[in-house]
Amino acid sequence: MTDGVGRSGARADTATDAQGSPGNRTAWFVYILECRDGCLYTGITRDLDRRFRQHLTGRGARFTRAHPPLRVLGTTACTDQSAASRLEYQIKRLPRERKYALAAMWADAGRAQPDPTGDEAPSPPSADTPTKRPASVSM
Repeated sequence: MTDGVGRSGARADTATDAQGSPGNRTAWFVYILECRDGCLYTGITRDLDRRFRQHLTGRGARFTRAHPPLRVLGTTACTDQSAASRLEYQIKRLPRERKYALAAMWADAGRAQPDPTGDEAPSPPSADTPTKRPASVSM
């Protein structure tokens, strides 16, 4: 997923940081969504708020049209689109429990980028455990 610009990244619009404020104009973000039916979706974007709104209104990825998103579980910044795409690919290959653990690490570590291929991963949160999300994402 490339935020509507194709893998070339040809768009010349302004980007925002993970909290939705202008400033970090070169970062790409990898995010993990939890969908209403419990599925997880991973994607990349330069503007998390706009992309989440697209998913909510059915103008996002085909997957999120069939599995509407509930919330953003976690997000991390990458230096460029290529790094974000590589990380997205690695995350999509992880089992569900590791995706939950990764999103929790991002939230706990101020959205630092941990190694998604590490061997240790805590279990996913239970249904009654609150999950952190960026403050700028409104439901």
